Amino acid sequence: MTDEVIRGTTVLEKGELRWPAPPPAVSPSTTSAPKQKALHAKEIAKLEAQANPFKAKAKQVAWASLGLGGMLALGATTSLDFMSTLTTFALAAVVGYQVVWGVTPALHSPLMSVTNAISGIVAVGGLVLMVR
Repeated sequence: MTDEVIRGTTVLEKGELRWPAPPPAVSPSTTSAPKQKALHAKEIAKLEAQANPFKAKAKQVAWASLGLGGMLALGATTSLDFMSTLTTFALAAVVGYQVVWGVTPALHSPLMSVTNAISGIVAVGGLVLMVR
């Protein structure tokens, strides 16, 4: 009964009621200074992003421009068949991502969300390739 997990999940032991378990003791060693500093740095970065919405939007625009520029460069150097298949895959990935992450987290566990995204990408890509 010294293990915190075992003690917390035990309701009865030899006919004696052990529930509810006492709250776990928090020792100073579990909250270390580097973790707190890292958390503090993340909070500062989050507040800076909220304080400057132009910077956040500029970052999104830069990534979108880089992606579209890469697709344009790839399209100029590869065959039409490859680009058609790659475009279908990319659009299926975007749609799958938007559909899955648009669902309330209470409705899907993270594992099911990722599984549904992969299934959606495969299904849409397969349907489009089957039509050709």
